[in-house]
Amino acid sequence: MNKKFRQMILRLTLALLLISGVYGSNPFDTKAMAAETPVSDGWQVLVDDNFENDSLGTKAEDQGYDVYKPMLEEGNAGGLKGDAYVAKAPGKPGNSLYVYDDHNSGSKVAYRNTTRIVKTFEKQEGVVVAEVSFMQPGPQRERAKVLNLLSSNGDYVARITADPSQAKFVFDAKTGPDNMYPYEPNHWYNIKVVVDIVNDQVMVYVDGNLCFSKQPTVEVRSAGTTTSEKIKQNIAMIELLTAGESPNPINSFYVSQIKVSAKPPADTPEAPVGLTAYPRDKEIYVEWAPSPSARSNNVYVATKPDAADSEYVKVMDKYNKKFVPSDYVSITKLGTSSTSPLLENGKTYYVKITQNTRLLSKGTDTEVESPLSLSQAVAVTPNPRHALESATTSIIQNVYVNDTKNMSDWSVQSGLAVGSTPYGDSESTITKLPSNYSGIDWIRTSNASGAYTASDVLTTFAVTNDADVFVAVSRETMEANLAWLSTWTKTADTIELDGGAKVFDLYKKSFAANSQVTLNKIAQSDSNGYFILVRGRTIQLNSFEFIDWNGNKLSALTPGINATAKVEVTNNTAEKRSFVVICALYDANQRLVTFTSASVTAHAGQKRTFNTGFKVPQNLSGYHAKAFIWDSLITMKPLSNSISIQ
Repeated sequence: MNKKFRQMILRLTLALLLISGVYGSNPFDTKAMAAETPVSDGWQVLVDDNFENDSLGTKAEDQGYDVYKPMLEEGNAGGLKGDAYVAKAPGKPGNSLYVYDDHNSGSKVAYRNTTRIVKTFEKQEGVVVAEVSFMQPGPQRERAKVLNLLSSNGDYVARITADPSQAKFVFDAKTGPDNMYPYEPNHWYNIKVVVDIVNDQVMVYVDGNLCFSKQPTVEVRSAGTTTSEKIKQNIAMIELLTAGESPNPINSFYVSQIKVSAKPPADTPEAPVGLTAYPRDKEIYVEWAPSPSARSNNVYVATKPDAADSEYVKVMDKYNKKFVPSDYVSITKLGTSSTSPLLENGKTYYVKITQNTRLLSKGTDTEVESPLSLSQAVAVTPNPRHALESATTSIIQNVYVNDTKNMSDWSVQSGLAVGSTPYGDSESTITKLPSNYSGIDWIRTSNASGAYTASDVLTTFAVTNDADVFVAVSRETMEANLAWLSTWTKTADTIELDGGAKVFDLYKKSFAANSQVTLNKIAQSDSNGYFILVRGRTIQLNSFEFIDWNGNKLSALTPGINATAKVEVTNNTAEKRSFVVICALYDANQRLVTFTSASVTAHAGQKRTFNTGFKVPQNLSGYHAKAFIWDSLITMKPLSNSISIQ
């Protein structure tokens, strides 16, 4: 079976599987969006080059690419080398297209110092989706144009660069390069770009992560181009090229697949997708999947489930949020004016959205709103704000989480240890933990909360004693997203998950007893969310109970017995400490009846458990026992919380 026949069979098979659009089967799942290939009605596959099964040595020219090789001067290679041909794919089965040049920092000045490959297709004026599977062998990172889309006149419309200075893929925007996604040599990445030409918007995915939402295209045909001219731009070429100069002897990359699909400009506005809503205190958080065809969105709310579209009230007009994994807005009132009624807790509201879209048929920058009837209504009932549950012995209290979407995965925990799972929505476990953090209280968060963007503050909580708070931040998090930690101290300690696959730096700040701690968002979908550790700078009384001779817990004291009290304490300070633990018995009038004490020495972070006891009186009516910690029996300075038993 020859290659052309194989390609014809493949395209026929794809045509028979037309089941979904560019946004995937579940439009709001950004990974699903990136994984799906647009093969629904109206879509046309323009380029579909999979090099995995091609013969070794096959030239890119044989696949319909124009290849521009390095030249010392026009028409003269002058000893410079470069080419594009099929070679073995490193790190994965099959073959790939190998593109290289040998022009490095020691080479002479060249007329053209890169190897550039270009494939031209019929010009498109609607929505274009381009995708490449890319790997740079290194050993060091080098600059490369990973995926460029050009017009029929050669203008750049979208441009993705591997930027070694930032160690990231970047989108070359009109205002300069923008960070997107970290990359490493010898690692394969899937990069996808979705461009709506009429609406002048681009969406970029790396490995299924939506990195940029609704970013403007790079250029237009000429300076001063009017909007009506701009929306008549087109895409007709895909381009990839090598670094031209780098620290490596050979500048190169591998590509296992290049694919381009397109559909014509829309005649009518498309239906918005992925609408969800979450309750807050007298507020509704509304979220929906971004679309490159939506210049902006309108949000509507009704107060009854069977409301006609005419009964919906507009609460947000032409709302647009760029550069985030999802569109979102918080609604607090039923209308857009300052006198609009506020939302009420306990009352159910019904939310719909529309999107405003440019249409090529209009020939201007006029935006047309999609019919409200295309949106499915989502019901949501605002509720009073509530804190996460905390044990009374925990140093962490009154935890409030603004990410109501993922709040169910958050919880207050104690006894941090190797094997603990820091996220409620992930099975990742701690496999390396410095010993001085073992056993402390902590907050299990949601990994998905790393992408939270709806407000600056992600969570707040209180500490009941003097404490050091630590934020465990993934090393994949961009520094720009950690500006709010500038007043914190970055420690030398790290925590590792899953055998070192994920490494977290620890940022520390000290707080006085009863202080509120406020932690902001990181707003990065391609990074793990942070989790939180709290180490009290006091002695912590963990538990207090009475036990029998066999060590079994007693449900009640028996008159006249010799009671044994079991007490557990932790030295949460950063140094070795000596203190006194006291177990006392009080009568109904709060008078001290008897007590016993024990002098204890504990190293920093050490947990101690010991037994002590006293004679229980015959009459116990109204009596209660209490355990507490003093610095000594002389100065009697309290060092901890107390625990009472009735």
